[in-house]
Amino acid sequence: MGEFSESERTALPRSVGAHVGKDWPFRIVTIDSRDIAYAGAGRGGRLIEMCDEVEEFRMDFDLLGQKAASDDASRVLIERRLEALE
Repeated sequence: MGEFSESERTALPRSVGAHVGKDWPFRIVTIDSRDIAYAGAGRGGRLIEMCDEVEEFRMDFDLLGQKAASDDASRVLIERRLEALE
């Protein structure tokens, strides 16, 4: 199994149930000290640059983090899922 990169990966156990992250995938990246959000969609997505809207994504990310498994538990969940795909 490969090592995780430096980007943050956490898993939400199915027991969490419905959560804000089920609507669509999103990422928050920092470019030149400026936060930008990317919201994915079925056939594309959009970049969000407006500070107030990016802040909403940051709050969503924080809410997801409160429900996420620990780093070690996330690693195990992800590795099990990858092994099931092999």
